Amino acid sequence: MSNASRKLARSHMKRLVRANPAYRTIGVLPKISETLIDFAEPILDIAGEDELRCRVALDLATLVWNGLVEARPMDEIVAALEQVFGAGAGARRTAEALAERKQELFADDQRFIVAVDLYQEDGEFRVNAAYRLTPQ
Repeated sequence: MSNASRKLARSHMKRLVRANPAYRTIGVLPKISETLIDFAEPILDIAGEDELRCRVALDLATLVWNGLVEARPMDEIVAALEQVFGAGAGARRTAEALAERKQELFADDQRFIVAVDLYQEDGEFRVNAAYRLTPQ
């Protein structure tokens, strides 16, 4: 399946889930790894093809995602970014941009990401991720 086909399929699945919340109850959600890649797309684009930068981008996105899922205050999320990544002035902008993206594209997705693995296979980066459901 080409990248364009995968994007189209993910887009279609998102529209289905948004239009009919019943899909969520029967487990028709994109894999959490695909959701994380979509969520982190703006910072993954900046990371480019550098494996270490992609790992950092995914870790940063995971930290923001989980903070939002846990309904933590933005100041707490930004402080965690600064502590873990040594992020400076851009930490707040990045966290706020990702928070806006989560609200627009993944508002109902409350999966808490517990593990992320980036690896190469056949010359391409692949992502595996695991999650747990959060109590509502």
